[in-house]
Amino acid sequence: MVYLRWCMAGMVAMCPVTLWGEGIHFVSPAPMQIFQREGFVPREAHPHAVGEPAIGFADVPLIIHTAEELLNLPSGHAEVLLRVSNTRDASQVMDKRVTLQKKDQGSWVGSVRLPAGGWYKIELESKNKDQTVSGSMEPVGVGEVFLIAGQSYATNTNDEKMLITDREKRVAAWNFRDGTWRTADDPQPTPDGSDGGSIWPPVGDHLAGLLNVPIGFANVAWGGTSSDQWLPAG
Repeated sequence: MVYLRWCMAGMVAMCPVTLWGEGIHFVSPAPMQIFQREGFVPREAHPHAVGEPAIGFADVPLIIHTAEELLNLPSGHAEVLLRVSNTRDASQVMDKRVTLQKKDQGSWVGSVRLPAGGWYKIELESKNKDQTVSGSMEPVGVGEVFLIAGQSYATNTNDEKMLITDREKRVAAWNFRDGTWRTADDPQPTPDGSDGGSIWPPVGDHLAGLLNVPIGFANVAWGGTSSDQWLPAG
């Protein structure tokens, strides 16, 4: 199992898909983005028992754009209210006070710690004098992100194209070309341009059911390569 730790930092800057609220423009998180959960001991495997609640958390980066006058505070930071609701469990609602730091003109950054699970809907609200600005982003997940590497069997060379059957579509694939996330239906977004079927939708369905968290795939496989080319010296 390979964790994409960089999906929470490096990849987010590449995600152009955003959502406008009433004055709020989300850059991070992006729709269907899945963040790798951490344990209380970093980089250790997560113990898991089938049927037990998901464990772990992720510090989800927040990057928002807004009109300069809406959050133009002299202190260079803004206190905002985040309401995080679990679309799978209406009773799971978390209200969190978050500090956003001013990065540049109209750009604000921060983070929020979310427990493993999802899909989540994130709603943001900020009051500045007599004005209230708000926006929302969904769905967002905290779970397991897998890097897929290899040759044609890891890409789209099967005859039958498969679809995600998980009821909440908790399996997403990262598209390296435009930095977006989508449901991991075939064909998978791979760099070799293959467009057939793959094993990954049923694998993702199985993992989502077993681990009870959203599953993310980042596929960098390339058909026609050899095992030697995937070694460190290749």
